Amino acid sequence: MDADDVLNIVTVVTGALNPWLEVWEHARTPSATRHLEELVDYWCFEDQLSELKLGFYEECDATPELLPWVLGHGRTRIGPRYVAQLDELEQYSSYLHPPG
Repeated sequence: MDADDVLNIVTVVTGALNPWLEVWEHARTPSATRHLEELVDYWCFEDQLSELKLGFYEECDATPELLPWVLGHGRTRIGPRYVAQLDELEQYSSYLHPPG
């Protein structure tokens, strides 16, 4: 099972995303960072993070919690290749979700 599936399942089962993001934020292991890089690569390649829905029926809108977390916290842990992807994603998402 990949990290995307795990995040999807725990979010649906518990009804919350933020507690899992906090755990991930404090998990400073090579494995946790590798999973984060894999997810950033997947979400950016599929252009999903700007409008990501989790759940069996896509009932959980994950973007409001996940996008700021990845753009902020994620940027400090991932390699330069993935940071460039986040920069592109941030620019794209600003068009979809303009401030104010």
